[in-house]
Amino acid sequence: MSRLRVLHVEVGGAWGGSLRALELYLRHANRENMEHDLWLYYPTPGTEAFSALCHKVEVLFPVAPPTPARGRGRRNPRWALRTLARRFPLLVQAWPLLRSLPRSWRLWRRLRLGQYDLVHVNNTFTYQPATLLAASMAGVPIVAHIRNPISGNWLERRLARLAELLLPIHSGQERQLRSWPSPPPLVRCPDAVALAPASPVRIHQLRRRLAAPFVPGGPLIGSLGRLEAQKDYAGLIEAAAVVVREFPRARFIVAGEGPERPALEAAIHARGLDAHFLLLGFCPEPENLLCAFDLYVSSARWEGLPLAILEAMLAGVPVVATRAGATEEVVIPGKTGWLVPVNAPAALAAAILSALRRPERMRQAAQQARHRLAEFAPPASAARLDSALLSACAVSRIPADALGSSPLAA
Repeated sequence: MSRLRVLHVEVGGAWGGSLRALELYLRHANRENMEHDLWLYYPTPGTEAFSALCHKVEVLFPVAPPTPARGRGRRNPRWALRTLARRFPLLVQAWPLLRSLPRSWRLWRRLRLGQYDLVHVNNTFTYQPATLLAASMAGVPIVAHIRNPISGNWLERRLARLAELLLPIHSGQERQLRSWPSPPPLVRCPDAVALAPASPVRIHQLRRRLAAPFVPGGPLIGSLGRLEAQKDYAGLIEAAAVVVREFPRARFIVAGEGPERPALEAAIHARGLDAHFLLLGFCPEPENLLCAFDLYVSSARWEGLPLAILEAMLAGVPVVATRAGATEEVVIPGKTGWLVPVNAPAALAAAILSALRRPERMRQAAQQARHRLAEFAPPASAARLDSALLSACAVSRIPADALGSSPLAA
């Protein structure tokens, strides 16, 4: 019996929630009936773990494209894009598709050589128009995740039609997609959440290492995520400036890398927070780092279902988060954490202060949060995604014997 050859494709460039979700899936994936390969658009720190989980791991492009420069006035590319969007909305929406055509031909040639049975677009499909075009031209069925907010514009609806199956990760996305005219086939697949066993010795070492210099012994307030505008760490820095006035021993830790680092470092220095706010960089041991935190904060402007929040809850760390994406499906004010509006540093600071003033309430919130994580158990989550991938292959008329003993073959 031949195994299905499944190709997972991820943009990469920085380690984030979609890659953590893929790694966890592959640790519990169907290996009897499927063989898994991984393509990364760009080199990504931390992806060495996939070598043991995939038959083959390839990086397609040696350098990630530069982040667009910021600025104001007529030279700002964002200003120009907004102007074009008002005058020629369809042209602007189609531009990512047109720009991806040369890359699509290159991916198409590689797909034909790989002889894959299925392509899985791991991060939100709108980030990978080249992958969808290439797989469609090669006649390979596509299963595409949706992890970030989508608008349902002209381009997104047409890209969605290229997929055999779309995988929203929370109910809000599913409702939105079902409201489209002629909605595509959908299967909701929440990501799994799990942490390696934490080491009490490493937790103690990390707490000592991360404590604020000159003022050790205060609360550690942490976050995990890429240093990108989406995460709004600039807003978290504003909130930190308020918090440290009341808790001068507090220290904020952000673990992750990304293009916003220079701007965030400048903001930290400008607010006099050098001793209170640390950009830690990529962390290979999130299980120990999360357990070292006294409070986890998500300041994101938009999200799907933030995996780092679920990991913090699993680690028994109370959570303060913005109402981004499906966060409010798991962080329930007064029960499992604190919620604030997006783009509201003052409200974020107030919630952090409210939590720090009530350590007993933080402990209760952390305990209740763990009870909400049953549906995110890795074996059950991996089985859902396995079934979705196999069903997409079945619909695409892959021979029935390739499905082996899958329950979908019955």
